Amino acid sequence: MSSIQVGDEVEVTSGRYAGGRGRVVWVGPEDVEIRGLIGWLAEAFCSLPRVRPADLRRIGPADRA
Repeated sequence: MSSIQVGDEVEVTSGRYAGGRGRVVWVGPEDVEIRGLIGWLAEAFCSLPRVRPADLRRIGPADRA
């Protein structure tokens, strides 16, 4: 799997946010922050969820249909 980058649309495949989809907004050495997993209201008052890259799958055009 190629590395996850800022701006990628991803789906979480395992862990607390499994099944959730969002857009990567920050990439760190061990995890990434994803906008869109917990809803806009929760994101306004909480820090964004962090997920390990190994638990992510990049969403392609076929997945959006």
